[in-house]
Amino acid sequence: MSLDQSSWCPRSSDGAPVLQTRLRVLRGCNRHAQHHRILIEVIPDLFDPSWQPHLLASTSSLHAFITFLRKSSAFTKLGVPFHLNPNPPPPSDPRPP
Repeated sequence: MSLDQSSWCPRSSDGAPVLQTRLRVLRGCNRHAQHHRILIEVIPDLFDPSWQPHLLASTSSLHAFITFLRKSSAFTKLGVPFHLNPNPPPPSDPRPP
């Protein structure tokens, strides 16, 4: 999936459907707004129109992005943080104890 591919955002500021892109998730999705500060602290120019995701390549930006993903549940199939996922992945070792 490229950055241009999108889906409809289930939550917008006025309740109307909004085309959801990966950049919108990082910059302005209301669903993840409380976690945007994690990115902004490290990437102050995140909302600059010329900013592009390839700029996440620095170590500090990557750490902030990982923290954002863990806390916000952005880009997860179920839309819930990993530690609250009701369907954990199967154990990696299927051998009986």
